[in-house]
Amino acid sequence: MKKIAFLLIIGAISFSSCKKTYSCTCVASTAAGGGTTVYEIPNATQSQAQTFCIANEVYIQGTTQQTTCHL
Repeated sequence: MKKIAFLLIIGAISFSSCKKTYSCTCVASTAAGGGTTVYEIPNATQSQAQTFCIANEVYIQGTTQQTTCHL
């Protein structure tokens, strides 16, 4: 279910006609270490990019101990 919601958000952002590209930076911590991933969100409003970033954080939290994402 989380994957479907994640893909729907990506699809909605892909079809929007806005002109700005945002970056969503996610920092994850696991028992084995952690890492940082940056997602480029093209052609999105700030609201759409924030929604994507929050959804991505929720999705990643299902697989790691702690994740924080921000624009």
